Amino acid sequence: MDLQASGPPSDSPAAEAWRRQAITWRNRVLLLLDHLPLPVALCDADGVSFLANPAMAAEWGMLSGQMIGRNALDFFHPRAGTQLHPISEAVRL
Repeated sequence: MDLQASGPPSDSPAAEAWRRQAITWRNRVLLLLDHLPLPVALCDADGVSFLANPAMAAEWGMLSGQMIGRNALDFFHPRAGTQLHPISEAVRL
């Protein structure tokens, strides 16, 4: 996440407080995901994983960092190609 490109302008008095809050909330989300017993992976619109919790990595016999940059279709194989379109449309909403 590029904190310079979002939030108040860097010359704003609120900029440093905003950045501290953004970092705090990012850390809270990562801590929550790391402790969830359910497998969770966050992917971009192309299906490339940019975050996976330990439960998801354990499902595939990997470490969390090993899943980053891998496509979700490397792990999940739909039985029919037609299954992907409704899923991708639902995720984009």
